[in-house]
Amino acid sequence: MVRIFIHHVDSFLGKALVKELRKTEGPHRHNPSAGTEYHRFFGTVVGDREAAPSVVKRIVSHDDAKHAKQMEATLISCKLVVFDFFHGTLEDLHFLMRCLKIDPETGRTLDGGLTEQVSLVIISSVMTWAGTEGGELKEDDYQKRVPNPKYEQWKAMEDLVMSSFNKAESQVRAFVLAAGILYGQGEDTFNKCFEDAFLCKQQHKILAPGTNIIPTVHVTDLARLVKELNFFADVSPAEKPYLLAVDKSGLTQAQIVQGIVDEICEPYKVPIGPAEDEPEQAAEEVDEAALEEKELHKMKMMLNLKMTPSGLMSRDEVGPSRPGWRAQDGIVATIKETAQEFCKERLLQPMRVLIAGPPGSGKSSLARSIAEHFNVPHIEMPDAAPEHIVEQLKSNVCRYRGYILDGSPSTYQQCDQLFMHDIEVPKTEEEEELMKGPKMDHVVNDDMCPRFVFVLQATSELCLKRKNSATGKSATGESDETFMKRFAEYEDANLKIVLSSVPSKAVADQARKDAKQAAEEAREAANVNVEENGGAGDPQAEAEAAAKRAEAEVLEKAGLGPDAPQESKSLTDFFQDVTGRGVFNMQVSDSQNEASMAESARIFMENTTKPDNKKGRPFNYLPLEEEVVHEILEKRREAEEQEAAAKAEEAAKAAAQTSGKKEEEKREAERARIIAEYERQRSSIQGVPLREYFMQYMAPSLTEGLIEICKVLPEDPVDYLANYLESHAHDDDGTHP
Repeated sequence: MVRIFIHHVDSFLGKALVKELRKTEGPHRHNPSAGTEYHRFFGTVVGDREAAPSVVKRIVSHDDAKHAKQMEATLISCKLVVFDFFHGTLEDLHFLMRCLKIDPETGRTLDGGLTEQVSLVIISSVMTWAGTEGGELKEDDYQKRVPNPKYEQWKAMEDLVMSSFNKAESQVRAFVLAAGILYGQGEDTFNKCFEDAFLCKQQHKILAPGTNIIPTVHVTDLARLVKELNFFADVSPAEKPYLLAVDKSGLTQAQIVQGIVDEICEPYKVPIGPAEDEPEQAAEEVDEAALEEKELHKMKMMLNLKMTPSGLMSRDEVGPSRPGWRAQDGIVATIKETAQEFCKERLLQPMRVLIAGPPGSGKSSLARSIAEHFNVPHIEMPDAAPEHIVEQLKSNVCRYRGYILDGSPSTYQQCDQLFMHDIEVPKTEEEEELMKGPKMDHVVNDDMCPRFVFVLQATSELCLKRKNSATGKSATGESDETFMKRFAEYEDANLKIVLSSVPSKAVADQARKDAKQAAEEAREAANVNVEENGGAGDPQAEAEAAAKRAEAEVLEKAGLGPDAPQESKSLTDFFQDVTGRGVFNMQVSDSQNEASMAESARIFMENTTKPDNKKGRPFNYLPLEEEVVHEILEKRREAEEQEAAAKAEEAAKAAAQTSGKKEEEKREAERARIIAEYERQRSSIQGVPLREYFMQYMAPSLTEGLIEICKVLPEDPVDYLANYLESHAHDDDGTHP
């Protein structure tokens, strides 16, 4: 067992180193008699300790004197120390050198030096070569390397390590590894490119002219070089203090970006354009770290170096402990495997869904909701041929993100056509003798088969009602007769129970075995008979005909002949019995709305096994779980507010109606009072004698009118009097109408 110390063990590179250096199988330099051996890890972290691999025994730091002393003791107890410049600082390097008994200022040995030999591997970057000119560069050219201006300090740190260690009296074997642009195991530099491709965002861009050669290396190959240096290689730092960790691809920027796009999303021609400067922002909005990260990414993508990998990476001797290259021909040659690594490390998984059910049960509405929530294609191909559906399901988007198959396939036979395929399997010794051709097995195609199956269940009355009330996209426009015919076809294929007389599986398997044996015996007997008769006729044809007759006879007796009744199987039977996948049966009713059905489907799908073998909601660059919960609660709050507002409005209307009724009742009462008063007065007047009535109610007005005529002397006195009486009809005491 070897103790290994890794600076920044929680980083992208640190995790890859732990995974590769975790064990060795067979003898190595530190233990010539070892078998399978697991090694112990210690280290520092960049961020949270919880992000470090679980096999790391101790996390240390030098943030204060006590912790620094503990870290020094841990570090010098290890046989291998790996330090990377990607997160390390000059201060970190100086502390490391003091722990290894070297003064970083003078290069002198401190306190007599170390008592045991330690291997120190410094991981730097080919960015310290960015400005180097002169054809194909090799690791022996390290003394003439010219760094990118932003990597001047990295080059100075490399020189410090090579000048301070590897002296005659030093116990430290120090190597500097210049790593190509790292990729694989979840991605680092190319992460955004992979992410945009997964989400089918056509935002990729090749920085002009795109013909620059980017030296790259799979992070596993870099880790294997570290493993080779420490455990197997018989090489001294005096011979090779500096190594180039790059692959053999020599790919251009355009080839890398286009290769990622062509594999993961629907292929399109990535545009080539100049690198654009970031738009100016207000001082308080500037994210210096983000701008720095973008600038470094641009430098890496514009790197133009042709480099030869270290001879230790191209070794011929490989085995269980020395597995050789992971990707010697680069990212494009291994893009499928690299994309799978990316999906696994980033917890991305295809959400493949089939929604089945009778027509009118709400399949399309549910499919649209699920497709929108999980950001996967919604595929409706009800009348398409199986080969067209297969072609769609094999597309890049469906392979990596998944799909929602809406309504098709809907039967056992259609599912068998789409989600099963024949593969060649090894034959037994007995089968080798009996069978001439390859042995094929009909198995589930796991790369295409749905992971989630929803079967909606609804009555024909409800489906017909929903069909006739549908509007917009949901409206089919078909007649009720045609609709019911489709419903009956679905019912016949999936809902009717047919009692089968087919033998049990054990009986059927034995019968088929007996039939093959009978066929072989008949074939041998036919061959013997042909030989005895002098070989007349076609021996091969006669033998095969006899074999078929014998096989058919045995199968017929067992009830497995061509006329034997077939067992009726449904779509649910296919997924439960053949694929072993559960089926979520959803009962559709008038009281269940689309939102509640979509919520039930979402909860079922989010309780899935993720690539890290944990149960829970898939990542897939979806909104965070807290955001989804907040959105659901917000929608519920809005619905409750709308419901409360509707109730308040209804109450206001009811109150207004009540108030209106009361006002109307008051008006009616007043009207009745006036009528009653009028009737009372009329009755009272009718009881007065005519002379008395005239003198009381008419004579005063008439007298006044005559006096007025005498004053005015109108041309038509009668007309004047009539108008006067009309205008003064109510000038009395108001006791008459």
